[in-house]
This record gives sequence, structure tokens and C-alpha cells, in this order.
Amino acid sequence: MSRKLVPIAVITIGLGAVVLAAILETSRPDQIAPVFEGVSTDLERTRIIATVDAPFDPAKNTIWCASMVAAWKALENDVLGGPVEINRDIARKNGMSIESVYKLNAAADPTSTINPADIYAAAGRIDEGIIQTIYDGLGEKFPNKLTPEFSKMGPLDIVAYAYLQVELKFQYPYPVNPEPLHFTNADGGETPVRSFGMLNDKHGTPGYGVQSQPRVLFQFGSDGVLTEFAIDLDKTSLENEIIVALVPPDATLKEMIEGIARNTKNATAADEMYLYMQPEILHVPDTVWRITHHFEELLGLWVTNDSLGEYDYQIRRAQQDTYFRLDSEGAILESEAIMEAAAESAAYELPSVYIFDRPFLILMRKRGESMPYFAMWVANDELLNRW
Repeated sequence: MSRKLVPIAVITIGLGAVVLAAILETSRPDQIAPVFEGVSTDLERTRIIATVDAPFDPAKNTIWCASMVAAWKALENDVLGGPVEINRDIARKNGMSIESVYKLNAAADPTSTINPADIYAAAGRIDEGIIQTIYDGLGEKFPNKLTPEFSKMGPLDIVAYAYLQVELKFQYPYPVNPEPLHFTNADGGETPVRSFGMLNDKHGTPGYGVQSQPRVLFQFGSDGVLTEFAIDLDKTSLENEIIVALVPPDATLKEMIEGIARNTKNATAADEMYLYMQPEILHVPDTVWRITHHFEELLGLWVTNDSLGEYDYQIRRAQQDTYFRLDSEGAILESEAIMEAAAESAAYELPSVYIFDRPFLILMRKRGESMPYFAMWVANDELLNRW
């Protein structure tokens, strides 16, 4: 099928995965409850990623949020003075991948692309008062934010933290669709879902405010059929925007994001009509969820930067709590990322895995005495219980 610009007539959006992420008890009591609240391991068809260039499975929902990257960059900037260095030998011996570390190191600091009023990030050592610093910073910028909970930590341990909160309220709430939107999943199955937008004539014509609110960013198709398009749901919003795009999957979310930016730029450069184009019919599924995710691939890795002095630090916690809501009123995004690393002497570089699978010695002795009262060298399996 050829790929070309076509005039727009009717748009119905099916949103496979809203690539926005984001923990407060924020809710609108008059609207739907979250479809999911819990830990990511309870999800079978959804994946949380740390960076947008992570491998992409088009058959699964894929969620990324900047909070984990922001916490990582706070660790680099406030504590390490450069990219995170990992003990690769220990990681390799334990069969641990450090691909996520490379990607997080290479990622740009997202705080430069976020409204400063919408994000807070900091990192430091416990004995330098980082916990109180975080409490004070959050209290100043987000006075209604619940106090984050940190693990019991030692004075030399490190915390990296980031919190992102954005609320984009549509200037004019969209009508709620009184009928189900039949959403086709990646596997071809069909599911009726709730939706909002600008509906068809039998549901009445929305007011002028709603009609003039969305804007078409670009569209492709042929033979009068739209195949790809993107919509800015509220072109009047000055500080933030929310875009929904029906586009084919690519190798990574990063490539898809770059493609949307490129197509938008090319469309407006080629024809100024895109500055004013508005859909006649627009259906967008509601999505409301709250997910806690642990980045297991980072846990247990040893940070070895020279700036840490005589200690290496083992990552013990890498957690992101996310809340996201998109409905007829607008969008809410909240994301809290916490990283904790415990200080250990360099003498503890060896992995904490102890398996007695070769000849070994057994001793029994009185506590405090050096001479045992029983000893056994186990050289073979003759006296070992068989399976």
C-alpha cells in the first residue's frame, strides 16, 4: 500500500499501549476505578522498561516513565560525578546482565525536558542527610505528596530518588461514549472497552469548544483509507501535551517516538493546514492503572566508581511506582522511583553464593574454643543421603 497524505474525514483511535507512565492516591470519585492496581509480576501481557531503547515486543503493552532515568541521573550527578560503573566480573560470574546499566548511562537526563515544577530528583548518602533533603524538597514542590518510605539503611548507604507529577486537564471535557468501543488486540481478539471523544451524529454534536480542542498532527493512507495518524488531544494546553497515535510498531519505543516527531515536523512544514486540521469523529479508550515495578535486572549489581572511596555499593532496591489516568477529563501521570545502594567493603566483592558441591569439612566445637569435638571431611557420597 502506498503511503501518502490523505484528507481527513473520520478518525477512530484504538490505543494499543499508551506510552506514558507514572503514586499518589489521586482519583476522581465520579469516574472509573483503575483496571489494575498491583505489582508488575501479576501482569501477563504488559512490560515495564527502564529506557525507551529497550527491546520491544509489539504483542505486549510496554510502559516507560522518566522517573527511573531521573533517579539514575541524580545518582550520577549528585554522588558519582559521572556514569555508573559496575563490577562486570561479579555480574558475569552470577549470570547477571548489565545491558540496562549501559542504556541508563547513555540515556539523556530527562529533567531538562520536563517542566521544573513537575519533577523533583536528588541523591546522596544517609549520613549527609539525603532523606531529610528529599522530604524538604518534596514538601516545597509537592506539598500534598505522601512521604516516601525508605528501607532501614546504614549511615554510608546511598539513596537516589525522583518524583514526577503532571496533571493535564482538558479545557473542555470530552463526551463519554455511551456505547462500547470494540478494540482489536495485537493477537486479533476483540474487546469492548470504555472510551471518550467526539462521537458520531446519533449522539449529538459536541460544543464548539470540544470540536476545536484536538488537532491532527499528521496522517497517512491511500485510497481514502487512513492507516497512520496522530492527534494532540488539547492544542490549547501550554505547558504539557498528550498525544495519541495510531502507528505501526517499530524495533523500540524510541524509534516510534522519533518517527512521530519527524512526521509531525514534516507535515507542518509541507502544508500549514495541519496547524488547523481537526477530527470530526474521535474515539479514545480510557486507561487507568497503578503499577509497582521492581527493576530486577539492576538488583545485586555492585557500583564501583572511584569517587565512592574504599567502599563498593550493592544496589538493593530499584523500584518505580506508577499511576496513570487518561479519560474524558484529561490525563494524570505520577511516578516515583527509589534506588537504594548499600555500602560494603571491597573485601566483599565475591558473590554471596555458597554451594557445597565438592569435598568439604564439617566441624563441631564448643563456642569460643578452637579445638573441635567432631570433624568430618566429606570426600564422596557414600554417607550422603541420596535423592
